[in-house]
Amino acid sequence: QELTLSVDLFEKYPASVLIPIKDNQKNCYFLIEITTLAIPYYFEDTLNYLQQHELNCIWAHPERNLAVQSNWKIVKKIKERSNLMIQVTAGSLLGDFGKKVEKVSWKLLKKGLVDLVASDAHHVSSRPFQLDEAMALISSRVKNEAYQRIVNNMNVLKGASY
Repeated sequence: QELTLSVDLFEKYPASVLIPIKDNQKNCYFLIEITTLAIPYYFEDTLNYLQQHELNCIWAHPERNLAVQSNWKIVKKIKERSNLMIQVTAGSLLGDFGKKVEKVSWKLLKKGLVDLVASDAHHVSSRPFQLDEAMALISSRVKNEAYQRIVNNMNVLKGASY
């Protein structure tokens, strides 16, 4: 369901022809993945475009972005200026993508910037579902309010329609 962001994504594929994720209140979300190397200069323009069209963005696995690994506060600044939800990958929290990714995942989580946790499962053995393990670890390491906020956000999208 991820859309890989490019400078012309919404020119090639207007939001009206893409199929968003709809929550249980019929709000529309696009799960956006950006390059792992940097924050594209057009990312905030894309967020503004979505907001103008009453669409929401879920940023998939920002913890795996090199710019975010160097400065997690980038996520905070972008989130403060836009209608953006942050989704980290369960495997990132469990160390599957290396120590640096794990460290920034927990930093984002502890700073209250994470809205969702996803499996990002690709294969039953090489990249499996680990959501239960990650959520158990989160509940043991963060305040209950933060944990419940994430669970509530995930429940709003659970069973979301397309």
